[in-house]
Order: sequence, then C-alpha cells, then structure tokens
Amino acid sequence: MAGREQPRPLTHARAYAFATRTRPYSSASRNTASQSMSSSSTVCHDPDAPLVTPGRYGYVHWVLYNIPGSATGLAEGSGDHTQGVSDFGKPGYGGPMPPEGHGVHNYFFWLLALDAELDLEPGLGMWDLLERIEPNVIGMNRLVGTYQRG
Repeated sequence: MAGREQPRPLTHARAYAFATRTRPYSSASRNTASQSMSSSSTVCHDPDAPLVTPGRYGYVHWVLYNIPGSATGLAEGSGDHTQGVSDFGKPGYGGPMPPEGHGVHNYFFWLLALDAELDLEPGLGMWDLLERIEPNVIGMNRLVGTYQRG
C-alpha cells in the first residue's frame, strides 16, 4: 500500500518506551496511577503459543521488575532492574519464534504500575510475579506486537 509505513521490529526497549510514554492508568483516573506509581514491572507473553499446563497457558518471553517509578525508558540490552525467568528457562528477553506454520502470534508487552517498591528477589516467573504484585497493581498498559514465522 503506497505511503504506508513498513513494520519495524518490535524490540523490548521499543515496547517499554511505548508503554511508559503512554503511562499506565486505572479506570478511576488516568493521572492517579501515573502520579502514585512507586515502581513497575513488565512482561512479554504470547498467549497464542500452543502450550497449556495446569493454571498456565501460552509462552512467556520476558519478565522484568523492581523498575523504579521514575524510569522513563529501558536501554536495549540493559541489565538494570531485576530479571525474572522466561519460559526459555533463563533471565532476559527471548524473541518471538512461533512454531512453523502456526500462523500469526500476538505478543503482549504489559507494563504494570505498582503503588510500592516491593524489592522482589530475582528469578520469578510471570505467573509467580503476577501473584506477588497483584495487591499493589494500580494501573496497567499494554502494547501488542504480531509475528508470523516464515
């Protein structure tokens, strides 16, 4: 299509920049969550991955937390903040790789605003992180990227 911008690779830094630029908000007040955010957490999850285990589904590509509320971005390849464990079995971001012939997958980059600095230990998986932070979540934002293999 003429004049249409070509898709750019969705890196974790670009996703985080988008989410922080638009700032998380709650249904009560868009500004309340942004102003009272003490820390944040972010995850990348592919709910379209054909993996289901009791109480879990999809594939987790990234878990990062203990991000100060004052953070305005995340440098590519940064070792700042606390890394959780993805479904790759290690800390850090793992890029998209849906099974061959499985079609388009949606990758949800979630930014969760918290009302406290929780100082959580390294190595939490997404589901454990969500359980631990749930009482402190005051807002959230998401960016959805898509990817199809070959």
